[in-house]
Amino acid sequence: MTDSLYAWAQEPPPTPIDKITVGAAVAYTDHHGTRFILLPKRSAQEAYYPNAFEIPGGKVDDTDPSIRDALAREVAEEAYLTITSIITSLAPFTYITEKTIREGPLVHTERKTALQLSYLVQVQEAGHDFVVNPDEHSEGLWVTADKLPTVKMTDERRKTVSKVFEAPQ
Repeated sequence: MTDSLYAWAQEPPPTPIDKITVGAAVAYTDHHGTRFILLPKRSAQEAYYPNAFEIPGGKVDDTDPSIRDALAREVAEEAYLTITSIITSLAPFTYITEKTIREGPLVHTERKTALQLSYLVQVQEAGHDFVVNPDEHSEGLWVTADKLPTVKMTDERRKTVSKVFEAPQ
C-alpha cells in the first residue's frame, strides 16, 4: 500500500458509505510497448450512467468472501475474463447514485454513497480475447492513453484510468 493510500485509509469517509464497489483495470501492453485498457460501455438501459464507458466492476455482494473474490466475479460476469493477479491498487473514490422511487402517488429520490476500490489486474486470456456481457454492456474497447480524452466516462473513472497509463509496465 502506498503512503498516500495508507493515509487516505486512515481518514473517516466524508459521508457514510452505503455500498462498496470494485473496479478492475484490465490492461495489456503490445509488442510496440503501447498500453491498452479495456473499457466496456454501459448499456443504454442501465439506471446509472447509461452509455458511459467504465472499467469492469460492480457491487461487492454479501456472499463475496473477499474484495478479490468480488473483483474476480465481476470481471468474469462482465467480460468473461479470468484474473490471474492483482498488480497494484489504484486510488479509491466515492460517488453518489440517485434513483427515483415511485410508490403510488408519492415520489422520492434515494441517494446512496458508494466507495469504489479499483485495481490494475492481469488476466489469463490474451489481449483481445473478451466478450462483453450484453445484459450490462453494449460494447467494449481497448483504449490507449491518447484516445482516453475522447471516451465518454465520469471524471472519477477517467482519473482512475489515467493512473493505469502512468503505472509501470
